[in-house]
Amino acid sequence: PAPAPAPAPAPSVNFNFAESYSRTKHKPLRVNSATVHGNERTSSKVVERELRGLADINNLHDLATCLLDATNRLQALDVFHSVDILVDAGPPNRPNTCDVHVNLRERDMLAFNAGTYVQGNEVSAEGTVSLVNPLGQAEQVQLEASAGSQRSGTFSLAYQLPRFAGTDNSALELRAFQSLQSHQRHASFSE
Repeated sequence: PAPAPAPAPAPSVNFNFAESYSRTKHKPLRVNSATVHGNERTSSKVVERELRGLADINNLHDLATCLLDATNRLQALDVFHSVDILVDAGPPNRPNTCDVHVNLRERDMLAFNAGTYVQGNEVSAEGTVSLVNPLGQAEQVQLEASAGSQRSGTFSLAYQLPRFAGTDNSALELRAFQSLQSHQRHASFSE
């Protein structure tokens, strides 16, 4: 993929951003192009789904609202370390247009946590392995296991897929869980 464009120079000290935005926020504006950088594992369709409102913008205010919403939606997927969006003027032959550049930094695919704890008379060890976005659909797979010194233990496997049906309120979550507990006290004899 092509490298992301360099950011524009910082405005001068005398530039009043709020005043300039107020003057121009309702002037006509359309998106000429939108490019996405940094989605190495994440499917382009997943990112495009979160940017779907760009085709409907009519002015700078619509663009700002749409991009703020898209940024929040992309971050809510919990598969990106960062989401940065740069808006630049469109080509000179297309007045009242802009180009949108989305720069993503994906989280690591594998995460592992381990620990120990004491509960009552039992010492337990636990471990968690998480796969973040392994298939590129913003899914997460988590395997948790724990074992105790008195033959107790738990096992959990979870799969989560946000926006399963393409809407904000649809998510698929599948979970398998097993828990074993031993109420036997220590003794020299066991049946």
